[in-house]
Amino acid sequence: SAFEPNSEIRGFYEFINDRIKIAKEDPMCRGLVLWPELSHGDPFAIEYLVNNAWEEKTLSISEQTDRYCMARYNVDISEEMMHLWRDFMPIVELESWSMDNQYPTSVCGDLFVRSLSKIDFSDKNAEAYRSRSALIFELRDVAVGILERLASLSCSDELTKRDFYDIARTVVSRFTNGAILYAESLYTQRADVDKLEQAMANAVRMLECLTDILSSHKDYSMLSTLNLLQKTEATNPNFEITLKHNAENSYCRSYIYENAEYLYIPELKNLFGETL
Repeated sequence: SAFEPNSEIRGFYEFINDRIKIAKEDPMCRGLVLWPELSHGDPFAIEYLVNNAWEEKTLSISEQTDRYCMARYNVDISEEMMHLWRDFMPIVELESWSMDNQYPTSVCGDLFVRSLSKIDFSDKNAEAYRSRSALIFELRDVAVGILERLASLSCSDELTKRDFYDIARTVVSRFTNGAILYAESLYTQRADVDKLEQAMANAVRMLECLTDILSSHKDYSMLSTLNLLQKTEATNPNFEITLKHNAENSYCRSYIYENAEYLYIPELKNLFGETL
């Protein structure tokens, strides 16, 4: 639920908590296995699974985020981060995965990373576009507040800086997807062309903002990763090509700066242009 198919902070933790309780009562369950296929993923998911692998009691999600913040951040910002994470979790839970229909699954849908295959402007999905975008935009004021609070907090170490970036990119990605859903909703409503064009421009601008965030931290740069690897060990001459092909295929697309700048933005612009 936390890592598939992307690397931001995600997961419907009420659902996960219910399943964890069932697992703890099962005598055949000996522990948990975490298999992240990346080097920089969801930090809360890691702590959540480590703690629940050993503890008999399953704390509420707010209790677990409180503990996470008090243990992870410097004392001068830990209480503020505790409140911030409580506000942040509803945004986190907009993106999740489950085969159990009684629980909500993905609201956002990672649309911007696979725009050519996931954005369809289909009349049969009109209600889904409307309802899903509405769910996201209900949290707009909360999202703005989170970003403003992050900007005002001191960041004294690399771990805290990474968390600030993870929170910011998660928030902006949710509303990038929300803006795309809103444009799809307007299209199915046969809205005025000027209004639809403005909605599409807003979606592109949100994706550009997300790209700006990714561009400012080396963890999201494929080039930085490749350069660091090549300083450590010689690589096969074809490795760079293989790495790029792997990063741009549909299954592995993620929060990679170069992808966002040179694939996601152009693809979204081209799709909107063809639709108009």
